[in-house]
This record gives sequence, structure tokens and C-alpha cells, in this order.
Amino acid sequence: MDLFLAPASYVNPMASLDQSARLEANEITRRDDELTGFTPRQIVDGWFENERVRALFLYLATMWGLDYDLEGLGYLVPLMINRGWHYRLCQGGSHHLAHLMSKVIYENGGMILASTDVKRIVVDDGEAKGVEMVDGEFIEAGKFVCSSLNPQQTFLELVGEQHLEEELATRTNEWQYSDWSLFTVHLAMDEAPRFKVAESDPELNNALIYILGYEGEEDLVNHFEAIKRGELVEGGFNCCFPSVHDPLRAPSGRHIGLISQEAPYNLSNGGPEAWYRVRRQHVERCKSTLSKYAPNIIEENIIWDYISTPLDIENKFPDMKQGCFKQGAYLPLQMGYFRPNEYCCQHSSPINRLYMCGACTHSGGMITFGPGYCATEKIAEDLGIEKWWPEPDCVRVAREAGLL
Repeated sequence: MDLFLAPASYVNPMASLDQSARLEANEITRRDDELTGFTPRQIVDGWFENERVRALFLYLATMWGLDYDLEGLGYLVPLMINRGWHYRLCQGGSHHLAHLMSKVIYENGGMILASTDVKRIVVDDGEAKGVEMVDGEFIEAGKFVCSSLNPQQTFLELVGEQHLEEELATRTNEWQYSDWSLFTVHLAMDEAPRFKVAESDPELNNALIYILGYEGEEDLVNHFEAIKRGELVEGGFNCCFPSVHDPLRAPSGRHIGLISQEAPYNLSNGGPEAWYRVRRQHVERCKSTLSKYAPNIIEENIIWDYISTPLDIENKFPDMKQGCFKQGAYLPLQMGYFRPNEYCCQHSSPINRLYMCGACTHSGGMITFGPGYCATEKIAEDLGIEKWWPEPDCVRVAREAGLL
């Protein structure tokens, strides 16, 4: 983590063979590179013995987007597990972080146009000139255009295939989304959960995240196999209760909670639209699982709930096709130097002055700021903008070690 995986999130990727050669030259990172061909399950089974511990760490390895039986991305397993125990809570909610960043934009002369749709990215003579809005307004690009949408929206819908080289068009058409997404339930509660397990250690009532419903590794595997079949079953999930740590989230004496469960986008009994028919039933199934571990969280203690299905994610965030919250599946040919493809992996593109950022680019999704940081580095480099920000210490150390 310290030598390579964490700092690599903030550096544009190099070609896979070149990166592998550097990792092989270091005794510590060589061990991580050797994991590449193994599946998350093979790695976890080789590291841990206890069934519940295996279930815990296999879940941490897969909850960010890796299939438990996927080969070719094993080197990411330590990163996925590490992120699982390095959760952070943003005071006031993660939306508060976005609002503060918007203030920085305005304070520095920028502007945000909300509830406004872009019709197309205007390209002339191989160069991005700006964007045309759906109302006909043209916004000229002073120096560049940068898209945080998925690659198919950026290149096929907004740029248009007529402006793309054949190879880029082919690779963009090949972009794949995840088959599974998230089913979430937001809860408003009269009181915080009291978990059975906390009877032996009260501190366990103060955890930031809980993984419930898997008593062993096979329970998790069976759940993920059901997801692949498009079936809804009584599976496990992760949940958190932010108001335990951040009282600002709820009125005095009240609490909020969030259940997040991996779930199929395309249901076997009616496709995505079937979610509107079965989502209430599935909420009650999740609540029932929660009450088995925290008996005080029963219907009388739940004031209100709000449901979000994989279909709701797609409808609310059009860049997350099929509810894919990473804007694209984590696959060997869609990670690192190939995210979103070998032509745009440095956050630039074959179209002059058109750049990409967002979860579909390196270093993927979650609130790590990696894609935005890497895109900023590349844009500043290309445009000759003097960087006023320092290089992260972890990146400097990795460079000195010859790993980046």
C-alpha cells in the first residue's frame, strides 16, 4: 500500500509491462504483482483460516467492484481490503464536501451550471472548441474541455463517431458496465442500533461499518452467484449509522442508518423495470436481516425509509449506465493503462484539447480524488500551467523507490 498501491492512485499509469517490470524489481511489490493471476477468493482463502474472517475479507475485496472469482486483477485485492478499514466519515455528509468544493470554484472565478444538459462537444479540425447546450447556447472552451461522463457518452454521444479514429470508436463500443449495482435503504430511526455482539464488548456498538448476513464464505459466494442470475435473495450487506459519530445528521436523540447491498441491475423475473414491483418487499427482507443482529431495530423503531435501486441509480445519474457506480466494470482490460482504453489512459484523448476524468478513468471510483488529480496533472503539463500544488509525499517516495 505505502510503496505502490496508494501512490499509484495519483499518477497517470504507464504501460502494463513497464509497470510490472518495476514492481518485479522490488522485493515487497513483487509479492503484490504475483497476485495478479489469482482471484480474490483464492487470495483470501490463502491468507485466512476462520470462516467468518474469510467472509469479512472476501466482502471487503469485492464490495468495490471486483468479482470474487475474477482473474487478472488480484494485485488490487490488498488495495480493496485496505480501503475497507480506512473508511472515513465526512462531517455533515459527503454532499457537504461537494458543496465546499463548489465554493472553491466560485471563489476562483469559476461557474457551475446546474440542471443543464450538454447537447454535444463541438469538434472542429480534430480539436475540441467547446460545448453546445440543449437550448442552443455555445460555450467556447478557453483552453480545454474535460468530461467526467462515461466514455460512451463522451465519445459516441457528445463527440460523435464521425470525429473518432476507427480504433478509438471500436474500443469505446467495447466498454462494459457491471452486471450488478447497489440496492440501498436510508433509515430514520428513534434510536441507535444495539447489536447482540456488543453484549460482550459495548464498543462494538460504535463501529462505523457493519457487514451482516454472511456467517461464512459460502454464504457470500451463494449470494453473489444469485446476483449473477438476476435473483433477489436474503443475502448479506454492509450498513452504517453515521449519526452515532456525527450527531449533526439527525435531531437530538434520533438516528439515521444506511443499508447498502450488492444487487443485480437486470432482474430475472422482469428485467430492470421489475425493481418497481419488488423493491418494497426486498426492503423488508433487508430490515429483517438487520433486526436479527440488532433486535431493537424493528418496524416500531423505524420512522421512515427511502429506497434506491440499481434502476434508480441509472435514472438519477445517467453516466452510471446499468446502475454501474464505477461508470464501467473493473475488468483486466478496463483498469490501469486500459481505463477507459489505451488511447485515453493518460486522461488526454486523440482529440486535441479534450480530456477525461471521473470514475471511468484511472484510478477508478470512490471519493479518492484520484481521477481528478491525475487529469489536472496532465492538463497542466500539456498547457504549460505552473503547478501551485505540491506532489503528495507518498508519490515522491514511490518515485524515489523507482516504482512510478
